Amino acid sequence: MRKPRNLYRINQIAARFYEKKFWGITAVGKRARLYMSKRGVSEKVCRSNNLGLAIRRGNSFYQKIKNRPILLDLAFAVGLVVRKGNDIYDFYRDRIMIPIYDLDKHVVGFVGRSIDEGTRSKYINSLTSEIYSKGKCLFGIDKALDSPDSKKVLYMVEGIFDCFALQAMGKYNVVASNGTAVTKGHVLLMSRITNNVTLVFDGDKAGRNAMYKSLSLFLDRWISPKIVELPEGKDPDSVFLGETGYLINEVLDELAVPLIDRYVQRVFSEHDDSTLKGRVKIVRNIAPMLKYDLRVPGICSNMEMVNELLWGRRV
Repeated sequence: MRKPRNLYRINQIAARFYEKKFWGITAVGKRARLYMSKRGVSEKVCRSNNLGLAIRRGNSFYQKIKNRPILLDLAFAVGLVVRKGNDIYDFYRDRIMIPIYDLDKHVVGFVGRSIDEGTRSKYINSLTSEIYSKGKCLFGIDKALDSPDSKKVLYMVEGIFDCFALQAMGKYNVVASNGTAVTKGHVLLMSRITNNVTLVFDGDKAGRNAMYKSLSLFLDRWISPKIVELPEGKDPDSVFLGETGYLINEVLDELAVPLIDRYVQRVFSEHDDSTLKGRVKIVRNIAPMLKYDLRVPGICSNMEMVNELLWGRRV
């Protein structure tokens, strides 16, 4: 088994290599910076996140390390280079390279965002390795750790560009799950910074369902998260970088409501509590949440609705 510090080292070497390509005066570097500018990501945000560029030529990073066997072995271990037959290629090509850091500010992996919108796979993540697992890493966790605002509230968004949008508003107390479902590993990471978490997911059915599914994971860590409900079909990237972005930024905290309140309201709205069948369905959906009431006092302002349904009285 390779020592983690050596795996961190090869990722750091790669991050610097890609970053030089991104800021280079070459045509490909200018193209990458223009793409990010069109997406509304400022130079300040690009630099603070150490963004890089994997050029289209298929083995530029391999060429850099091919005569250094130890580094080449490490590059294979973290998936920076891959072998196809007798040939060796860079895993990332023609992509914006976004380093993923851990709480100790080690580069544990990368997300490669395609510059060509016609590419089938817009995002490619690092392969699972001894130091990287998508379910145990959060983009922006390193900056959130340093942000004095994180103790007050830590925002969680789905996509990295959603994270960029909030960073553009001056909010670095934000992390991104990188498009994957919230996991126990994600919640554990956030709990090391604060118990005050607000989810800002996409304003569509999938985004809302993702928030509801994460509820028990947070409650298991004694965290009662809040949510900001975005307009239908909107995501943080489009909302916070839009014309009303600064206005929304001012009232973001005021828009947050307890997730469990919304969950209870949703269950009651989906079933008829005047019928036995409806009441049974409500109980089946809410019963698993009741065990958290004493462990996390005050988590649900609507719990009297549940008590009335179950016991015929309000408390």
